[in-house]
Amino acid sequence: IDGDSILKFSINYSKQGFHLITNVASKKPISILQTAQTLASSINKDLKYKTLRNDRINQNISTALAEQNSFIAPDVKDVIVNFARASLK
Repeated sequence: IDGDSILKFSINYSKQGFHLITNVASKKPISILQTAQTLASSINKDLKYKTLRNDRINQNISTALAEQNSFIAPDVKDVIVNFARASLK
């Protein structure tokens, strides 16, 4: 998730005058491999990897409560691409 999304949500929500504990995250979850591929592609690098089998369940974060209170979840690929490009500056 990017800082801009959290900051906008926090500022807008704090104006309502009450407290809320919620999860914030990006939408459209992707695998670690997809994350690495997106990051490598964003900075024009080749990615070399080895896939290992894992039967564990992925962790997903529900942002439903935050979204009900006007949080706009960014697309995770957009966050990764923006991070990668910013790191090159």
